[in-house]
Amino acid sequence: MGKSKKAILIVTTILAMPVLSVKANNQADSMPNLVEKWLQLSAQQQRVESEWAAEKPLLEQQLQLLQQEFETLNRNVSSKQGGQSEVAQKRESLVSEQQRLEKQQFELQSALKFHRKQLTQIVSRLPPVLQNAWNETLLKWQGDISAQTDANQLQDVLALYQQWADFQKRIVVHEAPIQLNGEEFMVDQLYVGVSQAWFISKDGKTTGVGAPKGTSWVWTAVNDLDTAALVSAIAMYRKQQPASLIQLPYVATPTLGGPSNG
Repeated sequence: MGKSKKAILIVTTILAMPVLSVKANNQADSMPNLVEKWLQLSAQQQRVESEWAAEKPLLEQQLQLLQQEFETLNRNVSSKQGGQSEVAQKRESLVSEQQRLEKQQFELQSALKFHRKQLTQIVSRLPPVLQNAWNETLLKWQGDISAQTDANQLQDVLALYQQWADFQKRIVVHEAPIQLNGEEFMVDQLYVGVSQAWFISKDGKTTGVGAPKGTSWVWTAVNDLDTAALVSAIAMYRKQQPASLIQLPYVATPTLGGPSNG
């Protein structure tokens, strides 16, 4: 490997693949912090939803009982001194409870709208294999969102965040076609989290790297990669050869040319 290359040390085992630590490119530095904030917001919203779901049956029962009391008091108000005042108090209590539930509902819907927007904006920067996993949910959001319950929307949002977190923590090998300079290549892709990947064509003649750049994911050919090391890393992931110590280069994507999305 050339002196100008930075190396990343990857240790893989047959029983479990460890996480590869790769220095992400400058443009991806802020992404984990942003998503961490999103996850924190999502966790807070999940607690609100859980509290709301736990309290709803009791509140509905209380509202039903209060309504029954209200109707009884209303029927007998003319014969009971001070009944009119008591009915007003019960009515006020009912209105207050209804307003509280409506406020919680509004807060939940606002949070869901925010997270749907954020997830839709970042999907194009994710590894293509993760983009594909998100597409079904994103397509649902393009339709009539009002037809989906708040609980189902919250479940979908949390599922996408969980997929992102799982992908970030592991190594993934995926076989798929990519486009380079107007030509399609069937390649093996080796992902290390959501910010770095390498690829090698099936004939072993074309190699390169992938990473988020701008608003999309970029594949770029790099002809002088250590092909043997890349082939070995993929083989070890697939348990086709014993685990050993290897090195793969980190290449800063912004310095590369000829990008094409895969």
